[in-house]
Amino acid sequence: MKRLLPAVVAILTTTACHEESSPPAPAPAAKQAPGGAGQQPPQANATASAFRTPRANADYPTTDGALALHNLSSQLDGQLAVAAKAAAPDPLANAVALLELRGQLTGSIADYEHALVLAEQLVKKFPERAMSWVTHAQAVSTFHRFDEALADYAHAEKLGTHTVELVGAREDIAASRGEDDRALAYREKMAKELPGLTTFSALAMTAGERGDLTRARALFADAQDSYRNISPFAVARLYWENGMVEERIGSKQQARALFEASHERLPCFVEASSHLADLLDAAGERDRAIALMREVIKTSDDPEFVAQLSELLRKAGKSDEATALRKQAADRYEALIKKYPLAFADHMARFLLLPGGDAKRALSFAQMNLKNRATVEAQELAIESAVAAGDSAFACKVADALTGRSVVLPSARAIAAKAYAACGRKDRAPDERTASAAKAK
Repeated sequence: MKRLLPAVVAILTTTACHEESSPPAPAPAAKQAPGGAGQQPPQANATASAFRTPRANADYPTTDGALALHNLSSQLDGQLAVAAKAAAPDPLANAVALLELRGQLTGSIADYEHALVLAEQLVKKFPERAMSWVTHAQAVSTFHRFDEALADYAHAEKLGTHTVELVGAREDIAASRGEDDRALAYREKMAKELPGLTTFSALAMTAGERGDLTRARALFADAQDSYRNISPFAVARLYWENGMVEERIGSKQQARALFEASHERLPCFVEASSHLADLLDAAGERDRAIALMREVIKTSDDPEFVAQLSELLRKAGKSDEATALRKQAADRYEALIKKYPLAFADHMARFLLLPGGDAKRALSFAQMNLKNRATVEAQELAIESAVAAGDSAFACKVADALTGRSVVLPSARAIAAKAYAACGRKDRAPDERTASAAKAK
């Protein structure tokens, strides 16, 4: 449920905040982002200063986060009102994209579900329009129904749509299914042809996932400096993505700075709040972490955040409230997994791996998730679930696939080492641990 669809990416960078303001100026010390087609994406612009992100709000102003969210909801209400009377698909398609965006920001599964309902209405009312099928594909992709989405895109193409966005949507699905080398090639191409925040940040994520941290940092910084809008949505998302890369390689201090910046720009952005809470807890600031997650669950109906708060409270010794929230999360997961198994298989597996969970059941959901999308994260989850459930043979099978990738990060090697240790392949376990430690240095 955390994928960001192409249409939503576009809205992140274009959603108006209904007020006049000068666009953020590039940081004085930063190199201007490439502005024309055919230019090379930045390779190592950040070598002089490793951290050009995040920039302070005073230096890089965007609209107040609460106001921006209010305006987004107003835009949505307007599109829904127009769509009720429209004889064309555009307002309904716009409403779907706005619901997807608000769902991403606020953690509202109800918004995703509403978007799916509207998208289904769209293909029934306007089946002759390619836009209807593209919109439906984006809605079902949110629920990880990738095969259905690809069929929708193929139908849209038969109706005459051959756009950059359609190509990008298919590539997004390929990336979501773990086709890393293909994702890199496509994102390299787009960063050259259409340089800007969206293409630079996508390539930065890919570079970070492949361990090229210097280039990833440079790209994130150039994405930041290329932005010419006052909406905080894209900036908050950018800092969260940047923080995810830093967090994965163990750069916790920089990850925290980025999550803090994302949260400051857009307090309603639940993903930034969630990751910030994890780092606060690890740093011994559990009270603030709990306070953050209490705010999140006031508006989000996603059980992942309820479960996170439950764990924080359990560790804080507040067992009664923790137990009640854990049951609330469990009940919600059971309802969602029945309706949207592919979308929540990985979330359910992680929940079941928490203390007091069911490792064997977690493994079944991890396997379902892996079958649908063989990403690094899906492989890691499958290994952790298999080791916990005592299925060492399956753990090692997945570890072989994981370590057979063209690029394997130290964190992934460390997980693979656990699998090899569990299945008795002593020849591989030390190798993976050694490689992990060496690359971490």
